[in-house]
Amino acid sequence: LRVWGRGVIAILGGRISVEGTPAQPPFLLVSNHLSYVDVFALAAVAAPVFIAKAEVRSWWLIGLLARHMEVIFIDREDLKDVVRVKELVFGAIQRGHGVHIFAEGGISQTCQVAPFKPALLDVAARNNYPVHHVTITYKTPQNSPPPSKVVAWIGGKPFMAHLVRLAGSCGFEVSLTFGEAPVVCRDRKALAEQLTQAVRARFVPIE
Repeated sequence: LRVWGRGVIAILGGRISVEGTPAQPPFLLVSNHLSYVDVFALAAVAAPVFIAKAEVRSWWLIGLLARHMEVIFIDREDLKDVVRVKELVFGAIQRGHGVHIFAEGGISQTCQVAPFKPALLDVAARNNYPVHHVTITYKTPQNSPPPSKVVAWIGGKPFMAHLVRLAGSCGFEVSLTFGEAPVVCRDRKALAEQLTQAVRARFVPIE
């Protein structure tokens, strides 16, 4: 998975920079979400089990890759499915895997860090389990469009059109900044708020 992630980033003309120490499995890791490129970068550095919304399963190419990566799919509109996924997350951690959650619930459409949703963090709160965090941001070369125009996937732009433009750009850098210490809290809403603020504190705007 790490080799695959590094390979895709290289093919797209990107490079990865890492600040801080990535969590070692087993772990629960959360981050902000700016683009599908986030997945490749996180795969390259941390190789986690990802959680993705159910409709990703049917997306061309991305859906195929996700199924082969053993992604846990979730229907966020179905409360019963949230319960099922929480059990799968805790089970994966108990088996020694690292699990990653895009805690905003989807790709940010403002290129900022939206408040993290507490539902899937309930498994950590109930078990007093530490949650690691990483902040994702991007840079593009001088005299080229900003990453908000090149890397961020907003406005419902077709995937292939966005991918072609990204691959034909002047390159980009994806920065992963890992927090110094995980957050532990028995209240899931308070845990979500603390993690949101921790990620925002290290976020560099991409506009």
